[in-house]
Amino acid sequence: MKKLLFISLSAFAIFAFAACNNGGEAVNIDSSQLSVAGSGRISVLTNMSIDWGDIDITGGKVEYSFKMKNVGDDDLIIKSGSTTCMCTSAQVITSGGVNSPLFGMAAHGGTASWGYAAKPGEEFELKVVFDPMAHGPDAVGPITRSAFLVTSSKPNGDFTEKSPYTEDMSTEVKLRGNVLYKADFEAKVAPMGEEFKFDESEHDFGVLKQSSGAVSYDFNFEYLGNDPIVVSSVPTSCACTIAKISANEFNKGDKGTLTVEFDPNLHEEPNGKFFKTVTVMTDPALVKQPEVKIWAEIDLDLGADAFKLKEPHDDSQVSVYKNISPDTFKGMLAKKDFFLLDVHIPEQEHIAGTDSFIAYNEIDKNLSELPVDKNMPIVVYCRSGSMSKEASQKLIDLGYTNVSNLEGGRDAFINLQ
Repeated sequence: MKKLLFISLSAFAIFAFAACNNGGEAVNIDSSQLSVAGSGRISVLTNMSIDWGDIDITGGKVEYSFKMKNVGDDDLIIKSGSTTCMCTSAQVITSGGVNSPLFGMAAHGGTASWGYAAKPGEEFELKVVFDPMAHGPDAVGPITRSAFLVTSSKPNGDFTEKSPYTEDMSTEVKLRGNVLYKADFEAKVAPMGEEFKFDESEHDFGVLKQSSGAVSYDFNFEYLGNDPIVVSSVPTSCACTIAKISANEFNKGDKGTLTVEFDPNLHEEPNGKFFKTVTVMTDPALVKQPEVKIWAEIDLDLGADAFKLKEPHDDSQVSVYKNISPDTFKGMLAKKDFFLLDVHIPEQEHIAGTDSFIAYNEIDKNLSELPVDKNMPIVVYCRSGSMSKEASQKLIDLGYTNVSNLEGGRDAFINLQ
C-alpha cells in the first residue's frame, strides 16, 4: 500500500522547493488589491479533520489534502494561512496548478500573505504536511495540530469563523496522530498482505440442495492498514457468486462486513466439493489483495433440467485476462499492435498512445468505444492497477479473448521511465 515518504530538507530548502512543488508556480499577489470583504463562500468537500493513526517517527513526513470549493456567487479571496506548530506546514494548490507560499507556524512568522481569487465553483486543495522528526528523535506520543486558511468567505456554519490572527474569516482543519518509535510502530502495523484482518477467510456451506435457494455468509473484518483506503470493487470468480461490502472507505481500525451470496441452482457445478473466491479490490492497490473463499457441494434434488443456465459449466475452462509487467508493456509500445484502454476515474493524464478512455465501472455501457473484433489484443490500465483488474475481467465476461492488465498501472509505468 502506498505510504507517503518525504526526504527531510532544511527549512531554507523547503521554502525554495515551494516555488515548483506540484507543477505550479508560487505566486504572491498584493491581497489589498483583491480583498473583497464577505465575498465568496468556502466549503470543505472532505472531512475537516484527519487522523493519521500511528506514525513512524523515522518514516518521513506524512501529508493530507483537504478538498475545498468556492460555493458562493462571488470570487473567494484566499488571503493567507498558518499552522499551530513548526512541525506542520500547509499550502494551497489550485485546480490550475498554481501553488501558494508555504504557510507555517504563526508565532514563528509562518503566516504568509497571498491573495488568490478562486472563482465561483472553483475547487482547490489545502495540503498539510507533518514532520514527526521536527521536535527531535524522542518526540513521541499523540499529536493534535491545526491549519488555518484565511479568506474573504461569508460566515458559513462549520466552515468559517473569525481568524485568531486577523479580522477576516478563517477555515480550520485539524490533524491528529500518534508518533511512535520505529520498533513500536513496526510491532503495531499489519504485516504486508494482512491489512484486512478477517475473522475467518473461508466458509464451508456443506451440502446444499439445489432447491434450497441462494445462501449467504458474512465475513467480518477489521482494516489495519495505516493509510485510508477505498474499496473499488469486490469481484467474484463466478457468476453464481455475488458479493457486497458494508462500506467503500476505511480508515485504520474501522470494521466491516463482506457478504457473499451463492446460488446453487444457477448452472452446473463440478462434482463433489468445490470453491469460489471473492477478492477485495482497493485504491491504492495492496501488494496482496484480500480474498475470501466459500466451499459447497450440490445435491441435485431438482435435476439438471432445473438449472437457470442450461449450458455446461467448467470453471477451469473460463477465459481469463493476463497480467503484464511495465517492462513488458514498454516493449509492446515500441511496436504497438494492440488497443490501449485507460479506465481510471477520475480521468487522468493518459499514457501516450492510448486509444480510448472508459470508466472502469462503465465498460458495458460504452461498447462502441471498444474494438469490433473481440479477438484484438487489448491492454487495460488505470492509475495503480486496481480498477484495471475489474475492467479486464469485465471485458473477458463480454467475450473479448485477448485482454492484458498492466500491473501497477500508469504509476508503475511512469516510474520505469
